[in-house]
Amino acid sequence: MPRERPFLLAVGIPGLLLFGVLVTLQWRSALALSEFRVLQTDYPPDSQHPSPAAVLGRKMTRLAEAARLAPTDPEPAYQLALLNLVRAEATSLSPTDSSAHLGSGPDRGLKVMLTAGLRAIRQAILRNPGVAEYHLTAALLLQNLSGTDLEGPTGTGSEKAVMAHLGTSGVLDPYKPSLHFRLGSFQVALGDREAAKRDFAVALMDGYHFARPVFDVLWSSVEDVEELRRFLNGEPLTHALLADFLWTHGYQSEAEKEYHLAESRHPIECRTGELLIQQGFRTGNLPRVQETIATLERHRDDLTPYQLARLRYFGGQAFFLEKRYEEAVAALEKALEIDPHVYYVHEALGDAFVQVGDYDRAISRYRLVLDKTRNLTPKQAAALHVKVAKVHEKRQQFVQALEQYFIAVRLDPANEVAQRRADELSREHL
Repeated sequence: MPRERPFLLAVGIPGLLLFGVLVTLQWRSALALSEFRVLQTDYPPDSQHPSPAAVLGRKMTRLAEAARLAPTDPEPAYQLALLNLVRAEATSLSPTDSSAHLGSGPDRGLKVMLTAGLRAIRQAILRNPGVAEYHLTAALLLQNLSGTDLEGPTGTGSEKAVMAHLGTSGVLDPYKPSLHFRLGSFQVALGDREAAKRDFAVALMDGYHFARPVFDVLWSSVEDVEELRRFLNGEPLTHALLADFLWTHGYQSEAEKEYHLAESRHPIECRTGELLIQQGFRTGNLPRVQETIATLERHRDDLTPYQLARLRYFGGQAFFLEKRYEEAVAALEKALEIDPHVYYVHEALGDAFVQVGDYDRAISRYRLVLDKTRNLTPKQAAALHVKVAKVHEKRQQFVQALEQYFIAVRLDPANEVAQRRADELSREHL
């Protein structure tokens, strides 16, 4: 055994030293990448307002250091590719005099940036080929490089390479709406409508964030509403999202056709139903609101407690607008039984309590929202204090009302109701 110890020490000590060196390199690489991200936060990438040259140099230095210290990490190469893509876009938006001169040919500096970006993204893909964003970035760089019309790495296979990277990106992450919105926009630019249709269908799954951007992209590339319809799939949600877009652009009869197509498909999923409910409120068609709610509730097993609570909330709001206040109170209380954490329901219930003359419970609901909702803006909080003040006025409690108006003015000096009533009550009761 004593003879074995020197051998183990001879093998173990260099191993420990090597491990220590690797850990140190990884730490220094992470530090360099962290410093780059701080610079990105302080000077966000913006092709219309490029970072100062000194800042750009520091970003490039930090990325180069991170890549050198951790040669197997794809992130520095990916960030370098994005940086060069933004630089190229900024250069194309603000061309130099020589590049803009008639007959001078494409800007070779632009090609240098794009080539550097392409080289970096290929390194990132080599190190981790399974990231969808890497392939999308490669497609963008290749497409822009082919647009420079210069000799280089693109060649005759450029278009096939672009399509291959786009296809790979979509396959690697088939359900990410933000990715597929960008893929669809790219496919529109390339003229591949079927591919764009497939990608936009995924993007529209998150219609709350991507419906307007998707339709804005398509609206700029079609001749009329009918052509826009042909660009989309026939899912009920797509019909409802398109209807909302058309309505806001003044195409009301075309929008109503889309709404009817959406509600003719069964079962209606919750997001589609909410768009139909929104349209019912917008047009004052309250029976349509209640019918849609009833249709959705027939499939309540498919809904989350939050979705069920929202449906009861919508029903309560419809009763409120019809001045059926007792029924509004019942519906809103049912919503809170299902999910007591939806705070805008508490506010709506407070409004309903005011209408039935239950002022104590109205104030308690408003105060609960003020106490429990942490993300209220000053303007929203001021509006709630005004509601509390108005209830105190109904009870002839003018000093308490004045206090609430003063709080509202302090929170939101632009609140004219609070300002006016504070002045009037001060003159009348102080």
